[in-house]
Amino acid sequence: MSRRFAAAAALAVVLAGCSAFAPTGDAGTLAETVTPLSVPTDTTAPGEALSPPPGVAANGSISPTALGAAHRRALANRSFTWSVEYERRDLNAGVTVDAVSKRLRVGRDGSYLFRTERSPGHRDALYANGTDAYARTVLGNASTVRHLASVIDYRNYLTTTRSLRRYLPTRGASVARVERGGQTFYRLHATAPARGIRDGHPKLTIHNYSATAYLTPAGFVRSLVVSYDYQLRTDRVAVALRADYGRVGETTVDRPEWATESRGERAATATGLPTNGSSGPAPLPATRSRTDPAPSENP
Repeated sequence: MSRRFAAAAALAVVLAGCSAFAPTGDAGTLAETVTPLSVPTDTTAPGEALSPPPGVAANGSISPTALGAAHRRALANRSFTWSVEYERRDLNAGVTVDAVSKRLRVGRDGSYLFRTERSPGHRDALYANGTDAYARTVLGNASTVRHLASVIDYRNYLTTTRSLRRYLPTRGASVARVERGGQTFYRLHATAPARGIRDGHPKLTIHNYSATAYLTPAGFVRSLVVSYDYQLRTDRVAVALRADYGRVGETTVDRPEWATESRGERAATATGLPTNGSSGPAPLPATRSRTDPAPSENP
């Protein structure tokens, strides 16, 4: 990898924004899942006055902070499934240089299962309920499980509010009221990069920018789809991100088998050794700061 491309890769982490312990797992390949929503299935409601969600004006002005607050209110005390697919491709070489898939399932009681897949064969999972939390890492054929010292609220891993600030411009978006599957949504679409993208690097140029969000009238962000290309000197990179919420009020969380081991087995795996006795990856940290309300999304 060239030194310039290494710099570009580091910059992409800032531009795309991902959790150090990101989610995931059951989705298909990124080529299948990181795609724009199917706009032709939308039906615009003609002749009706727009009454956009909180934080959104009919003229395309957006307050990401107000919209993020409305989104959090809409999800309060409800179960849901949140998924994120992220891909970064080197356009010069035509290869994927970074890909992350995340999935967070939250039950109404606050229990959750948070899965991440960063590369083939490298998976992380975090399960927590009101009293216990367990972390599992799988790397190739080796796995480790650790009983964590504290339970972290699942909201510490959601990055929707940060993504709204990063990807949606404060003005210039188109706003349309649409019908999809019998439900009413407001579709925001922007083709001008938000400041958080444009100010990433003085020599950075952005091309083919597209950010689309589907919101309920209450401000619940059902989907966010972003794609763009950037160039830094001779490096050309394509970025694609898709985040979706689903099964709101219907998601259930079952305790995984690996989170029910005896204390003796947990003590063995906490050292970083997999249960089969071979060498394996180092254990996950026992705790994470409670002061960070929204870990960066990369996605």
